[in-house]
Amino acid sequence: MEDMLSEISTPNLIASAFLAVVVVFLNPIIDKSRKLIISSSISFFRWLRLNDLKRIKKQRQNGDEVTYQTVKAHAYGVLFFSSVAAIWWFLIFGLIKGMNNLPAWAQIVMTLPVYIFEVLWLIQIAKAKELVKFRGKLKVTGSTNRLK
Repeated sequence: MEDMLSEISTPNLIASAFLAVVVVFLNPIIDKSRKLIISSSISFFRWLRLNDLKRIKKQRQNGDEVTYQTVKAHAYGVLFFSSVAAIWWFLIFGLIKGMNNLPAWAQIVMTLPVYIFEVLWLIQIAKAKELVKFRGKLKVTGSTNRLK
């Protein structure tokens, strides 16, 4: 019997029992906070999407803006591939000797333009594709009828 009492009074068992009781009482609060966090994050992403759609709706009416965004995406692509070619050229002709011997931060700094132009290019190409996709959804109304 004494063995059983000593087992029951161990700190691990007391802490586990206390945690089980606390979790039972805190479960409704945890559920409500979880639902609140999920609903607020969903509404935040809906708000971001709504602002993006408003921007696209304004820009798709202007053909010059669509062309500008597309050209901007291609310019970032050219800058990305040019920076990759420049790094390769520097490595091939020995202008950057012993790049593998440099510290990791120096290697990252030397190749940073490649990463920056790649991210800018990918973001801009996604924007341009979406703008061109929505450009095709313009309605032809009576005032813009080309058949007259």
